[in-house]
Amino acid sequence: MSHEQLTEEDVRKVLERAESLQRAGGASLEALLAAGQEAGLSRETLEAALREHARERGLPPEPGELAFAKSADGKHYVAEVLAVNGLDARVRFLNGGEHSLPVGDLRPARFLPGERISCPFPTWGWCPATVLSFDPTNREVEVQDAWDTHRFPIAKVRWEPPRERRPLGRAKALLLAYALGLASGGLLMALLSRLLTR
Repeated sequence: MSHEQLTEEDVRKVLERAESLQRAGGASLEALLAAGQEAGLSRETLEAALREHARERGLPPEPGELAFAKSADGKHYVAEVLAVNGLDARVRFLNGGEHSLPVGDLRPARFLPGERISCPFPTWGWCPATVLSFDPTNREVEVQDAWDTHRFPIAKVRWEPPRERRPLGRAKALLLAYALGLASGGLLMALLSRLLTR
């Protein structure tokens, strides 16, 4: 099985097996790799899955890996990790420039199907989109927005952390309700007058 054929289910099974080996008295890396190979996965695939799992648990990326790195504008753009030194990392953004930043300001850039990223659509500007596929050779990602599919070079996309949802204040909620009432009332009146004039 090649790395491209590794499914989320495969990763889940290998990691479940690793956890069961750990509970049974500890599992060495070699024991985990052997268990994965027994399941029909290649060593390269298993190593890639373990690196990915380590990133999800917050372990720092390795030099040469791609990551979303926080830029001066507070957004996270795709960068290649050049070096990791303790709690700091040095990255080179794919769209230009090098930067040192805390490891905590990095997020894995895996471009897995279903992942949400932001893309610079020519008509709309930056909008969220869902990853459909990733071409590592050409460094392009295919995404789906609300209407169509599009391709972007990964140097032009970014990741934005989920926004904190704050409740509307009472005054804002009343203004919004009033505006909606006016809009819907005006629309209702227009429909009624149109029906009555027929």
